[in-house]
Amino acid sequence: MGFFSRKLEVSDVFLMNLVSLVMVFQLVTFLLNDLKKQKTFRAQMEWDAMETVREIREEREEQERVDAETLLTRKRKIRQRKPSH
Repeated sequence: MGFFSRKLEVSDVFLMNLVSLVMVFQLVTFLLNDLKKQKTFRAQMEWDAMETVREIREEREEQERVDAETLLTRKRKIRQRKPSH
């Protein structure tokens, strides 16, 4: 007849349960590894975003410093042009 025509033995049921257990373990392991990769990717994205914010802040501070120096230089030139009485 076929494979399923004979009565399943206890050892057959045990082996099927063992195979099912191994497959579930592999699935859980795969899902946990995938979750860890997602967390690592998210952490890297957050780090990159913080670095970008820091760089923008530094550039803004540098531009503000340059603007302040330029304004101070202009004021000095204006003062030098005024005749003293």
